[in-house]
Amino acid sequence: MKGTRLFLLVGTAVVGIAYLVFSAASRPTRRDTQMAQLTDDFVIGEPLTFQNLTIFPITSKTPRNVDRFITLDEGLQAGTIEIVERGAVPSYGTPPQGSTTEQTDPFAQPSSPPAADPFGAPPATGIETDTARSLATDDPFADSPQDPRTPPGNDWDPVAANAVNELVVINHSDKPLYLMPGEIVVGGSQDRTIGQELVIAPDNKPVAIGVYCVESGRWGGRDQQTYAQLLEATGGPTAITANSANLSLVVSETTELANAGKFVGSIGSLNKSARIAVQSGEGQGKVWEEVATENGRNRVQPPTGTFASNYLDVNSTERLSLYLEKLQRPIEETENIVGVIVAVNGEMESMDVFESTPLFRKLWPKLLKSYALDAASGAEDGQEVAGQVAAQNDAVAFFHEVAQARGEMTDTSCDLALSKGENDHVLLFSAHERRNVDVGGPALGGFGGSGMGGMGGGSFGSAIHNSGFAK
Repeated sequence: MKGTRLFLLVGTAVVGIAYLVFSAASRPTRRDTQMAQLTDDFVIGEPLTFQNLTIFPITSKTPRNVDRFITLDEGLQAGTIEIVERGAVPSYGTPPQGSTTEQTDPFAQPSSPPAADPFGAPPATGIETDTARSLATDDPFADSPQDPRTPPGNDWDPVAANAVNELVVINHSDKPLYLMPGEIVVGGSQDRTIGQELVIAPDNKPVAIGVYCVESGRWGGRDQQTYAQLLEATGGPTAITANSANLSLVVSETTELANAGKFVGSIGSLNKSARIAVQSGEGQGKVWEEVATENGRNRVQPPTGTFASNYLDVNSTERLSLYLEKLQRPIEETENIVGVIVAVNGEMESMDVFESTPLFRKLWPKLLKSYALDAASGAEDGQEVAGQVAAQNDAVAFFHEVAQARGEMTDTSCDLALSKGENDHVLLFSAHERRNVDVGGPALGGFGGSGMGGMGGGSFGSAIHNSGFAK
């Protein structure tokens, strides 16, 4: 009897232990629960594939339809955004005597005077700000005894000379201007790319921004034939077209403006490796290296070494057009689309997610061109690339790995709080409004941080833009 009792007690204990072990194993951890809550509003859709490029749409269960930003393409084509070489005179002329460029809140409603940003840097004279100088430290001409830059005598600019790693932006529109790292502007003395995530207030004030050169072999003007080709590729400034009697006059006026130091169009975005070099702040030399590498992979040989040739060369544009025809509209027309995950040759490569559907849709054509460039540049001429389709569960796994990348703030001197997160496999760059983060707090990691890190920023998806890359 005692033996039977002992057997029952031991058996009950074993069952109880097994139950506890099973329950603990099957019960979601606190981190699992947190991740599920943070990613619950986003859905990674079925893949769309053409040849070796696969796109996974990322949609939001909650509609995000507020269109609060103007983009670079919109502003340049409408003539409401000016980008000029430092020292070139903007079209509105010299600012009133004694005017300054104190930092204002770019997110203020346009119907009221721009409110001072309580987190902004102290007022500065001229166009020197922390934001302005953030990337302007790698000027290859700075110490050259044969500096090609000539001060044009602009009496309101405290440093009246062009600079490789700095341009001036003026927003004449009624919305904040959103600038995405990697966007390419053509014109001026050299083509440039935007150096970091920025928002420029609609206050008609000149703001100096950090850029990188993506055309190492030119410092000077272009001819009208080249600008005719560039106008066709970028869509052209409609403000000029509307006041011109014919195309030749459009080209002539555009060439004159560009050779006087103005940027007249945005032709696309850098490819993945060059975007990483820019966003990681790896320096002008590394950016030039990545530009030369991609030009070589894509078999374009521009005399000035410009990255823009990837979007101008006839053979290159023919290869890219196949991807664009198959993938642009299906993604663009997806309901509640806010981003994409990208795979090339069946391998996860990158992710871009934006705060709203309108912002994503406006930048999507430019982003798709850059994704297609990475996919097409490895193909042999006249040879179809074998389709290699990545699985949806691979995209979900990539999304979550990027989400968990540990990070820290990298810049809170501008109107955006920027952060970088990484682990052994991925990189994540995020941009939030500074008012939505604790800029004085410790570095917080991944989407799971209660502060800014990754896509967390107080609530999942509160970032204006998140870009993730496979290493």
